[in-house]
Amino acid sequence: MGYILSVAVAPHQGGECPLQHFNSLLCLSWLQRYADGVLLFHNDDVLRRMQASCGRKIEQVPALEPQISFSDMNTHIASCLAALMHPVRSLRTPRYDILGKESAKEFLGH
Repeated sequence: MGYILSVAVAPHQGGECPLQHFNSLLCLSWLQRYADGVLLFHNDDVLRRMQASCGRKIEQVPALEPQISFSDMNTHIASCLAALMHPVRSLRTPRYDILGKESAKEFLGH
């Protein structure tokens, strides 16, 4: 039996299009109905995690420092998904925990 697993990326909270949140709601509603599982990433959370891993904060990034690009964010999301989908014994990616410690213990049966 096959299953449908979908990955969605929520837009930044402050966006250019006033309807982006409405569009996201409609898309997620459809995915919830027709997909067996939905993995949701929030652009703002991905950006914060990447900046934290670089030792920077959103408000403190000087104009001369290289900014984190959408390509960098996509690479981060792809590495998280690869670490999640690849069968491993640990629920840690190189960047952060996929599951909290309690959930990981429960998942692994420890």
